[in-house]
Amino acid sequence: MEEVGEKLDLSYLGDLPKSEFNLEKWKTVYANTNPTRPEALNYFWQNYDPKGYCLYFFTYKFFEECTVDFKTSNLFGGFLQRLDAVKQLARYSLCSTVILKKDKYFYVHGVWLFRGTDIPPEFKKIDDFDYYTWTKCDVTKEEDRIWAGDVWAWTSETNWGGRGEFVSGRSWGC
Repeated sequence: MEEVGEKLDLSYLGDLPKSEFNLEKWKTVYANTNPTRPEALNYFWQNYDPKGYCLYFFTYKFFEECTVDFKTSNLFGGFLQRLDAVKQLARYSLCSTVILKKDKYFYVHGVWLFRGTDIPPEFKKIDDFDYYTWTKCDVTKEEDRIWAGDVWAWTSETNWGGRGEFVSGRSWGC
């Protein structure tokens, strides 16, 4: 992994073919619209460009370690702190995460928007990357769009798909 503060050459992300999706506009709409649903989510789906951006779902693999809410929140917070090594990626991405509780465990779920059609290789070098399961969102599937919307909004129209009850949410990259 790169050292904290090391300047990365991410110019290739800026050099990708032009996208009609304006990430900075999305970040502004997302950060300044409360509640997120329906206005911000409608903006996102009306403007999202799957040729210029990709969405990935992520879930922390070791949920059995997550039995205390603040420790679970700190676990993901630590992951975000370690992103300092690649904080330049905030210019090309946005993340939303939720912590849900089911039975005695807390589960970390999230959605990450990246410039390009795959997760940038620099991001995959973060030490904690492999502690999460990463699944590309298929925006042609209604259930993927609903789950992405639920995580962006920190509210669910589907009772979180049976994944648990909402505890907290967090964004990165705004």
